[in-house]
Amino acid sequence: VVFPEFRWAQPFVAEARSKLCENLLNDFAPGGVHIERSTHYHNITLETALSFVELARLNKIDAPPELCERLYSALLFAAYAQLPDGEIPLINDSDTLDHSGMFEAGFRLFRDPALQWVSSRGAQGAPLPTPSRDFDGYLILSDSWGQDPASFARRQHVFFDRAPLGAGSHSHYDLLSLCWFANGHPILVDPGRFTYDPEPDSAGIDWRGAFKSTAFHNTVEIDGKDQTRYRSKSKTPPPGVARYDKSRHTANHGPDVEIRGAAHHIGDCGDWAM
Repeated sequence: VVFPEFRWAQPFVAEARSKLCENLLNDFAPGGVHIERSTHYHNITLETALSFVELARLNKIDAPPELCERLYSALLFAAYAQLPDGEIPLINDSDTLDHSGMFEAGFRLFRDPALQWVSSRGAQGAPLPTPSRDFDGYLILSDSWGQDPASFARRQHVFFDRAPLGAGSHSHYDLLSLCWFANGHPILVDPGRFTYDPEPDSAGIDWRGAFKSTAFHNTVEIDGKDQTRYRSKSKTPPPGVARYDKSRHTANHGPDVEIRGAAHHIGDCGDWAM
């Protein structure tokens, strides 16, 4: 792109476009949720993807329609997941970060006024057509999108997790956990990742394992056990914690929990889930 006069410039451009599109279509599932199921990784990957599409268009390089559709779905998930104060629920390994620029880029690309509504927190654009949605097991429930910035900030927002663990090692053992935001304030929160360091501290506490554990989330813990087993990447894990061995284990956790009898309803007079 920068040196179009080079003999192999166009083959390189075509190869880069092909590989980036293939990678991004693998990163985001058809429903729009990032495969590692971290709200933070979802957004930073999406920001990168939108930059790619925007820069490509400026250089007259078309992105495949399938990729644009997938990224639009990913934007909708990000819009629904975002809390009324502009933060994100820290699902799985996540950190806080301002993602308003991502929705501005999405509006420039897709011209959907709903993305502008989320970016401006109710100051510009138009509300999304429905306040609640199910995204591949993440139930995001709200009473409205507001009519202006004040009502946008006061609305209720519930993020209910019935989703699988996800790819990679960023999962937390938090099935059926929830985050709740109402009247301008968080009420129930997810703690996020806290640290990636797997080594126990001077008191022997493995904080990496603790923040992934069921006990650190707003869900039911049975008999004091995690919902699935945790394997530590530490060289010296605490007593009773198995060490992760990449040559033998496909992930640093055990199998997904199986949900039975799950049901939910969205719309009409209200939303519910079980």
